[in-house]
Amino acid sequence: RDRPGAAALADRYAEVNSIEATFNDLFIPTLAFAQEELDRGRITKINDNFIKDTTREMIVRIGDRAAEVNASSPRVVASSVAGERLSLGTLMLTQLLRAEGYRADFLTDLDGEEVVSYVEQATPVAVFVSCSRKANLEAGYALLGLLAARFPGLFVIAGGSAFSADEAKTLSAGASYVPHALTSAKDEILRELRRSRRRTGRTIINNPSTVTT
Repeated sequence: RDRPGAAALADRYAEVNSIEATFNDLFIPTLAFAQEELDRGRITKINDNFIKDTTREMIVRIGDRAAEVNASSPRVVASSVAGERLSLGTLMLTQLLRAEGYRADFLTDLDGEEVVSYVEQATPVAVFVSCSRKANLEAGYALLGLLAARFPGLFVIAGGSAFSADEAKTLSAGASYVPHALTSAKDEILRELRRSRRRTGRTIINNPSTVTT
């Protein structure tokens, strides 16, 4: 229940470890343990929400500190389906990309056409779509389909527990890749982005007029 104490512990750990190690060694086990405790009835949903909210704040703060970006850095866009925030896994992945020199724009609570409009303006090298609730899957699939139809060849990463529960269906809806483990997903995404840059001969696709986080 001590949010400042938890944040200070995470900060100290991150000072001597990489951002990736901090996520893998500290945050992911904490979230998994919290889910186990919730499933067993040892903590309440309120406790679980507190843990996730605190972890979210620390992911952003540590990611901000580790980011290696500038005005010419390539851009990725990360959007949750309407009515959700970005999944914590998607948030960690985008923070790892920021540490590798990619700028990230974060969108929440926009409908599909609004996301498409933003992507048209930002022209990112990749788009993350996040869906964690089964109730929102149809909206998530619809957004994946919109992106695939409007931006053929765009690398679209579908994250969140709802998408990953049925990888085949998520891919058929329009996703390019469905991540499952943080480190392997980061490595695969970076490989694909580098392959794409070699194919196109471009080092960045960027619109500097958009707002970056």
